[in-house]
Amino acid sequence: MQSHSEIIAKLQAAETTDTLADLFKNPAFCEVYPLLRQKVVGENTAAMVGQSAGFQRKGRLASLADILRHELNPVNFRRKHPVDLLFLSYSTSRLFGLPKGWPDVYAEPFLKTAEARGLRGDILEVPAAGEYRMPRLRPGHLIGLDEIRARVWSKLRPVAPVLRYEVEACRQVFLKQGLIAESIAPAHWPALWSYFSHRRAIFTRQLRRLKPKLAIVINWYGTTCMALTSAAQGLGIPAADLQHGAQGLDDSIYGPWETPPTFSTMMPCGWLNWTVHDKANLETWLGPHQRSYVCGIPWHQLASDLLADSVDFDVLKEAAGTRPIVLVSLQPNSTPLLDYLQKVLAQPGADQFSWAVRCHPGNVNQIDQVAARFAGNANVLPVWAATFVPLSMVLSISAAHLSVFSSVVLEAAASNVPSVLSEDFGQVFFDHLGPDLLAVATDPAEMVPSIQALIARSKIASGVNDTASVAAAIDAIWQDVTEGRLTTQPPVEQRNHS
Repeated sequence: MQSHSEIIAKLQAAETTDTLADLFKNPAFCEVYPLLRQKVVGENTAAMVGQSAGFQRKGRLASLADILRHELNPVNFRRKHPVDLLFLSYSTSRLFGLPKGWPDVYAEPFLKTAEARGLRGDILEVPAAGEYRMPRLRPGHLIGLDEIRARVWSKLRPVAPVLRYEVEACRQVFLKQGLIAESIAPAHWPALWSYFSHRRAIFTRQLRRLKPKLAIVINWYGTTCMALTSAAQGLGIPAADLQHGAQGLDDSIYGPWETPPTFSTMMPCGWLNWTVHDKANLETWLGPHQRSYVCGIPWHQLASDLLADSVDFDVLKEAAGTRPIVLVSLQPNSTPLLDYLQKVLAQPGADQFSWAVRCHPGNVNQIDQVAARFAGNANVLPVWAATFVPLSMVLSISAAHLSVFSSVVLEAAASNVPSVLSEDFGQVFFDHLGPDLLAVATDPAEMVPSIQALIARSKIASGVNDTASVAAAIDAIWQDVTEGRLTTQPPVEQRNHS
């Protein structure tokens, strides 16, 4: 099984071959290369963690009636006015429900801060996996139908694929390095390019109407986000990526690109990072026209009066009693960690803790299944409460955190909560935290002693608990936008040099 560092090493090796060096001399190939790379990364990462590389669209395609019910209504089409700041986000970014509604934990802190500065903002929202989290706090413009339109049009009105020879030459280099590259094979590239082209065209029409001065995407390398990034920057609108999880030099997307195509409209020119550590990683390879900013972890900056409305918080505390809480963060493929946790719970000393099992934001429909696995175990807290209480509040009462390699490790560290990983392949993302905030216990028998040792010596990690804020990031990036420093084109001298 490949590790993250092995995947990125193979990508870098591919990018230094004579074949790709020649291809990078072609601006048209540089334009599409981020799409090729992210597809190959997705395949190889999915194989590494035992997932299907395909995106699950159960509700979006199998339940058209549900999409029509949510999206064919006057409220969803009310936004006709121009905006200053436009977010592209997902329904799964609404991580928890409050009595007032489900907040988008990425966009809400930014948009509230922007509004305080007289800027108008809005959200384009993709119903990930066909899921709608209602009622929504600060409703966005639902674009699930647009996703379907692009797929239908890509079949009925296919766009001829570009660079067939070049894409296949690139794929052969990837294959020689031992990478999986089926997604860009000749049998699949035409359909991928046709879908991407139609999706980008739909965004282009929306952007011409909304006229934002800055677009921010969550997960820039997702095909939909990349389509918006390309559409925006093709119109001269700067696009920025907002960090959504763990990054680092060993990350196959956010780690170094040996030859980054800094002139591609598909790659953002702005990057909003949680920490100075993540910012420093990006700056080892970003192009000279790309700029990075530190914003902190956005949802840790949600208004305390908003979070105080979580009625499930008291349920969680009451169920835990006097036992220290260990937060367990599940990931999309939750089975390995759930199997591991059941073995941990059978170990001596496990009953000293209360275990708060939290479903991944994209898998909240699995809460009942997860809860059933631990039925009758008084040490496992109500799964629905552990999942829907705002994460920052769960961390505020947690003594330790367990995961495979979830980015919650970083959030826990920011709250001075140590983490233990059940697999060692994720350690490369978090080594900078140090031994006081991170340990690995691949053997279930080692988990309880590891947690006890970390709790005994827990300290604050430098570079994580910093003073970065969304407000400071908004001020910095907006100043760069208005003064022309954040642009969609590299400096003239750089273009001439290339």
